[in-house]
Amino acid sequence: MQLKNLVAALPKTSTVTAKITIEDDINPARELLVQERPFSEQGATEVSVGLYVIDLFKIDEARQSFEVDFFIEFRWKDPHLVMSQSHCSIASCRKNLDEIWHPAARIFNQRNLTKNFETTVVAPDGTVVCGQRFHGLVSSPLNLKRFPFDEQTLRIQIMSFVFSPDEVQFVVNHHLTGLAEEISLPNWSTNIPVAHNGSRHIAQLNQSFVCFDYELKVKRYTAYYITRVILPLILIVLMSYAVFWFPPGQIMPQVTISVTAILSLITYEFTLQQSLPQVPYLTVLDKFVIGAMVLVFLALVETVTTIELAEVKLQFLALDLDNWLRWIFPAFLTGLAASAFWL
Repeated sequence: MQLKNLVAALPKTSTVTAKITIEDDINPARELLVQERPFSEQGATEVSVGLYVIDLFKIDEARQSFEVDFFIEFRWKDPHLVMSQSHCSIASCRKNLDEIWHPAARIFNQRNLTKNFETTVVAPDGTVVCGQRFHGLVSSPLNLKRFPFDEQTLRIQIMSFVFSPDEVQFVVNHHLTGLAEEISLPNWSTNIPVAHNGSRHIAQLNQSFVCFDYELKVKRYTAYYITRVILPLILIVLMSYAVFWFPPGQIMPQVTISVTAILSLITYEFTLQQSLPQVPYLTVLDKFVIGAMVLVFLALVETVTTIELAEVKLQFLALDLDNWLRWIFPAFLTGLAASAFWL
C-alpha cells in the first residue's frame, strides 16, 4: 500500500519514550496556545485527524492492553504562517511543533508508547501537516466473560488537555484512517476500523476536552481452544464415565479410572492456568472447567458408593445406580456445555 510505504520511508528522529500526565499538558503554555489559536474569532479551530494502524502485534488479556504500531496525521490551517512563494524553502517549511500553534493532542490511553519520529511541515498557504509514528502498549479494557468465544473493541484515544470542544474541533480524516492489510496478530480476525470525534469530561478537573477515538473490533479464533483445551477436557470427563459400565464387584478398574481421571484433570488444570487470562470473574471456559471437575469428582463418589453397596450385599442397588447414571451423566455433560458456551 502507498500509505504504508510512505510511513516506512519517513525519516526517524531520536526515539523518545512518551510519559504523559495531565500535569504535563495543563501548564502555563496554555495561555499562549489559546492566544495564537487560528480563526479564534470565527469559533472552533478545525483540526483534521487521521490514524493508520501499521501493525498490531499482541493483545495481552492479563494486562488489559495491546501492542500496536501506528501513524497519526494532524492537519490544520494557520493564517499566521502564510508565506509567499519567494520566501518558501525546505528549511522554512519544516518546523518544530513547539514553535507554532498546535492542538496539544496526546494519546489518552497510552501505557508505554515510544514516539519513533515526528515531522511538521508548513505549506505556503499556512496549512500545517504534523505526522507522528508511535509503537508500544496502549491500554484498552477487555470484557473476557465470553472467553474464548469473545469479541473485543480495541481503542486508541487522542485527546487535548488544553482545548475544549468550543475551541478546537477534531475532524476525522476518513481517507487516511485505516488498518494495514497484513498484521502480525495470528489469533484474531479484524473488522474495518471506525473513528469518531467528540468530547470527554474529566471529573477531577470538572472540564470537557476535545477527543478523537479510533476503534477496531477483533474476534478471537476459537479453533486452538476447541482442539487444545475443550476437547481434551471432554475426553477426561468421558474417561471417568467408563466407571458406570463396570460391574460393582470389579473394584480395581473403577478405582484406577476414577483416580486417573482426577489426577489428569488436576495436572491439566495447572497447565491450563498458564494460558488463561487472570480476571476476577468467571469466563465461559472457567465455567466449563469447573463443571468438568465436578462431574469427574461425582464419578469418583459414585464409584466409592457402588463399592460400598456391593460390600454390604446390596449389589442390585449398585447396578440400578450405574444404570441411572449411564443416562444422567451424559445429559449433565451436555447441559454443562450448553449452559457454559451458549447461555
